Amino acid sequence: MRRHRRRGNPLTDPLTGIKRPLRSLNGPAPGHPILEFESIDVRDIRWRFHATQRVFATMLGINVSTLRNWEQGRRSPHGPARALLRVAAASPEAVARVLLRNRRGWWWD
Repeated sequence: MRRHRRRGNPLTDPLTGIKRPLRSLNGPAPGHPILEFESIDVRDIRWRFHATQRVFATMLGINVSTLRNWEQGRRSPHGPARALLRVAAASPEAVARVLLRNRRGWWWD
């Protein structure tokens, strides 16, 4: 019996094409697409909220040092943080409404 390497079914896993390039450490595999996303200007997004680094980091639930690394270009946000920042860049008012509605300790810091 011959075994075939299974590729992900796009109907069961729509992120198969996205996950593959991210897993590769030696560049993308031949024949697979390269997905590039534009960079996020975290400092500009923070300024739209009129927040200090400390307050903005608390709002996002991250360390201040992580936020500084993003703003200085030493690192870039990934995963849910990147998605939240993209939403905040597109509609800061919507994010602010949700954050104000569910505010916790960050609001009074």
